[in-house]
Amino acid sequence: MFWPLLIGALALALAVPVAVSSRRHRPVRFPRPEDVDLDAEHARVRAVLDSPDARSLVLEKDGVRVYRCRAEYCPHVAYLSESVVAASAEAIRALVHERAPITRINESYAGGRVLGTQADGAELAVFGTMRFRSQSPLTAPRDGVAITSVRRREDGEIGVLTLSVDHPDAPLVPGYARYKNYASYDRITPLGEGKCRLEHIMVLDP
Repeated sequence: MFWPLLIGALALALAVPVAVSSRRHRPVRFPRPEDVDLDAEHARVRAVLDSPDARSLVLEKDGVRVYRCRAEYCPHVAYLSESVVAASAEAIRALVHERAPITRINESYAGGRVLGTQADGAELAVFGTMRFRSQSPLTAPRDGVAITSVRRREDGEIGVLTLSVDHPDAPLVPGYARYKNYASYDRITPLGEGKCRLEHIMVLDP
């Protein structure tokens, strides 16, 4: 009598997490790059940055403030960091927009490739892939496909938007879990004297 009960309990214990996991992590459909309204995406993330009532301070250390935010476009909690950086707005844009520096910042970065570009006002929006090594033997490595768009304002402010898209040249990769970037944003505001304010918000579904 004991062994059937034990085997049944083990089967139930294994089946429930699998069922819950499969329900929570169903494949997510992403828009194609050409179907994304980039102006609207920039506007809705900026609305969060421009709303002090939508954020609450979580941590302040070494000149960096971290806020918990409410973002209507995402079902998860968003976090916003804010700091003053001794660099030009264009130098910061290059750091957050180009991929080369990430190999020095994020040790889990495992490579990526540019898939193409499309007209984006006065700029070119770039879309491509990124892969990240697993940080634990219990989790799968991650990959993603995203489009990056830049907006420059007359006062010198620069906004860099990145969000997940779909692309026929980047199918799902066996062994990788595809993350969803609901919309990350870097707002770079010149302050004068070679300094800028950098605000960074990111919401990922890992």
